[in-house]
Amino acid sequence: MQPFKRYAAEVVEAVVDGRCETCPAEESTMRKWRRWFVTHKTMLEARFWALKQSLDGVVLSVLSPRSLLQEIRSTGIGWLSRLTRQLVNSENEIHTCFACCPSHGHDILVSSY
Repeated sequence: MQPFKRYAAEVVEAVVDGRCETCPAEESTMRKWRRWFVTHKTMLEARFWALKQSLDGVVLSVLSPRSLLQEIRSTGIGWLSRLTRQLVNSENEIHTCFACCPSHGHDILVSSY
């Protein structure tokens, strides 16, 4: 999930959240987005906890039943852009591969701006 990519973050977010009625992407692309999010959920959660810990200066347990990712998702439309912006600005961004890399076809390309 990097800025300045093919699809608007709002489109990807709506697909991931299951609230997309029409989408400019093919069904196979939308399945890849959902699968990417599910498979990277733990990594996103860990990075978000690390960011919170560095900002708050308090040692936090990643084993906490509390989900920071779920908290940011519950803030409403625009959560994907906020999450991406926070991770990128903290130099903890999630790198994606170029679309032409067949070995990394599960990565998504997103625009968060």
